[in-house]
Amino acid sequence: MKDKLKNIFLGVVVLTLIITAPQLTYSQNETAFFNSGNTYHESGNYENAITDYTIAIRLKQDFLEALYNRGLAYFHRGDYDRAIADYTAVLTLKPDFPEALYNRGIAHRKMDNLELAIADYSAALSLKPEYQNALVNRGVAYRKLGNLERAIADYTAALRIQPDYRIALYNRGALHFNRGDYDLAIAVWEAVLRITPNDADTQQNLEKARQQRGR
Repeated sequence: MKDKLKNIFLGVVVLTLIITAPQLTYSQNETAFFNSGNTYHESGNYENAITDYTIAIRLKQDFLEALYNRGLAYFHRGDYDRAIADYTAVLTLKPDFPEALYNRGIAHRKMDNLELAIADYSAALSLKPEYQNALVNRGVAYRKLGNLERAIADYTAALRIQPDYRIALYNRGALHFNRGDYDLAIAVWEAVLRITPNDADTQQNLEKARQQRGR
């Protein structure tokens, strides 16, 4: 029976905060609350950030930047339902916003709504084909659903864009290992160690793959 590595797959959570002044013209009042919300957000005070973003949105219901940043604050607070609601509102205002689709996909993944996460990552990639983080996270979702071929395809696509993308390499090595392709796992994890030589997890996994190959 093949030995397997448990719970070693890595996801990427990189959410972008809009911290510059809104591109659209808003009144001084809603802009002031938006900027105050950003200040709280950057300091990790998500409750006050949400409060100020909410006031800004009440003053201007289609305040896209405030909705987007409030969704991010809800996400950091672990309130994924509300984060999804805000990103959905953003996408109603601006359907061609790949970062909002990506962020909503991450929130869906956190709730184990893997099919919805994949749909959002795919939509983000249709707008931004070289979105490496979306490719890796979609690969993680496919792997959780048992679709290993698509997972490997996504990691490989991410590596074509960025050959030294550690997480994509690491996850592809884990998939090869769990499929019993120890030579491939070894080659991939050796590549990871050329990027991060002191990566203890990868060193342990590499040793385990070498042991399995020698049986």
